[in-house]
Amino acid sequence: DVPAKTGSFAKRLYPPRVIGSVVGFLAVAGALYQLNTPAWIWVVLVAQGFVWPHLAYLMARHVPVPYIIERRHLLLEAGMGGLWVTSMQFNALPTTMLVSMLAMNCIAVGGPALLYAGLGVFSIALMGFTALLKPDFAPQPSHLQVYACLPMLAVYPLAVGGAAYRLAAKLARHKRAFRDFSRLDSLTGLLNQGAWRAE
Repeated sequence: DVPAKTGSFAKRLYPPRVIGSVVGFLAVAGALYQLNTPAWIWVVLVAQGFVWPHLAYLMARHVPVPYIIERRHLLLEAGMGGLWVTSMQFNALPTTMLVSMLAMNCIAVGGPALLYAGLGVFSIALMGFTALLKPDFAPQPSHLQVYACLPMLAVYPLAVGGAAYRLAAKLARHKRAFRDFSRLDSLTGLLNQGAWRAE
């Protein structure tokens, strides 16, 4: 069965995506600021940081199975990660954080299968954008770039952890409700034989 067949799935992903996009923007912008970055890359970065989360939510909430389109969104974001790593000239700190964030998102939504798919898309995009942009190799982060990454380190894990906690709490409530419901006879509404045996 495909999970998350209602808009609630898209709604759960929306706040972490908004927060992740903003702190991701800061981390990437901190690296691009000190480089000779083309204007079109800045436009794409601003669009992904501040427009994409809302667009993704609107697209996912109006489809019968949001889970499917959200998988596609995550693969698209993995591909965009290849652009940012290339544009940052493989700066070690924001690159590591960005890849970790993308991997965390994929495995949280689709498990190992989506993680492997996301890493594959990221690798293909990385090679493609490297061939296109022909960047220098500058892995050493500056002080500005370190500070620009701090919001992602401090805020994004809290957002993901909070979303995971809310999902776990919701599943626990559903499990308790199902357990109580299964103890009742569907015709009479009285405790059934299984409930008496449990006593």
